[in-house]
Amino acid sequence: MDKWRYAYPYINGDLDGELVSYSKDDVVIAIIDTGCDNDHVDLAGGKLLAFKDCTNEANSDYTPPIQAYDPVGHGTHVCSIAAGLGIGSYGLYQGVAPLAALVVVRIGVISELTDALNWIAAYKGTYGIEIVSMSLSVPGSDGDYDAYAQLADRLVYDYGLIVTCAQGNTDKGPIVRSPGTGKFVITVGNAIDPSESSSGNWELNPASCSGPVDDGRKKPDVLAPGTNIMAAKAGTLNQYISGTGTSMSTPFVAGLCALWLDENMGLKAPSYGLISDPKVKNLLMASATDMPYDTEPGKDNSYGAGRIDAWDELLFYITDISGSYFDAPTVITKSWSDKNYYHDNEPLWAGDPSSMADWYKVICYDGIFIWAIASGDPDLVLVVSIWDKNYVKKAESSYGRIRNTGYWSTYEGTYYVKVEVYKNGNLYRGQVSGDFYDVHILTTVS
Repeated sequence: MDKWRYAYPYINGDLDGELVSYSKDDVVIAIIDTGCDNDHVDLAGGKLLAFKDCTNEANSDYTPPIQAYDPVGHGTHVCSIAAGLGIGSYGLYQGVAPLAALVVVRIGVISELTDALNWIAAYKGTYGIEIVSMSLSVPGSDGDYDAYAQLADRLVYDYGLIVTCAQGNTDKGPIVRSPGTGKFVITVGNAIDPSESSSGNWELNPASCSGPVDDGRKKPDVLAPGTNIMAAKAGTLNQYISGTGTSMSTPFVAGLCALWLDENMGLKAPSYGLISDPKVKNLLMASATDMPYDTEPGKDNSYGAGRIDAWDELLFYITDISGSYFDAPTVITKSWSDKNYYHDNEPLWAGDPSSMADWYKVICYDGIFIWAIASGDPDLVLVVSIWDKNYVKKAESSYGRIRNTGYWSTYEGTYYVKVEVYKNGNLYRGQVSGDFYDVHILTTVS
């Protein structure tokens, strides 16, 4: 996050142009949790636009200045990770989207989750809610796509919201629980930062639940930092406390989604058709980084699509989103000599649905050999081809799970690498399937 903050400090969740106040015109995150202590300096100053108390409506507050409360402290910690100002720590424990606004919905028992979700659906327009974050799980719902998960999905495809959910922690069962079992929500597992791990590398926290969902879908979708996370401590004005769990990972992703909506509100739109993952979910998975010790290609039931990396994600967004050849924004390299480009965990979504393919743009000099390799999940068949600037095919692989082809450039300029994917003999989009391929493109003079 530090690289992002230094390079793009203006992407921070503030959309209304008022840096010292908050409104529904900012990026607004709704947090469903134990409440929020907005007397803490990191959450004060009007950051809360509304407080809905599903445990006792008399405690709700919809008229600024909002007065909320948190008898447990969990919700305060979560709010701080997503959007805390970091004032009490001189910026050290700043939230991911520090100028995003918050709506907090307090629940005390899981049966109140239905009321919370329905309230958000009813008042999303009133408060400008774009993102919902739930660091909770339904007891005993291991792998179950139950009514809570289905209602969370409805917030995505009926109400156009981005929903982040905790994968769950193994102290309450080993398998992902609802609402993280949702099809269109972003389900988040717990990664250990190198500074907190015994190996000095990124690691999967062993207390993070695994998949799959009962219908076979792989979960989590991504991993995010969730181990020994410092954030605001309820009941204090400016103190912090450490927390660990997928509860901490989930608001990290919610805050990151807020930054993306600050950059491009269109990323909350469906990737394809009316009922599909929001584009930002595919962006998170596409740009995720494989974890050490993850030997299974593509998305799996332990690591998901990989660990989110905000900076790599930004670079991927700027230079590496697959699309049709009409714009093909993926620029691999401009090469005098040997260059390597790798991208792992590329989800199968087409920027131009009519093309039914992903295109990558390569800019190189005359006399450079372009070598393209793609490997897919076991149930997929790939075809890799290379096209010139006039969209004339110059080389093409045969069909197979791991395919490659190459071509010597004959001019200085643009070439394209096209990856087509087949499943059961048919060209395949695969946006919702959880299937993946990896691509490796080299340019060399030898």
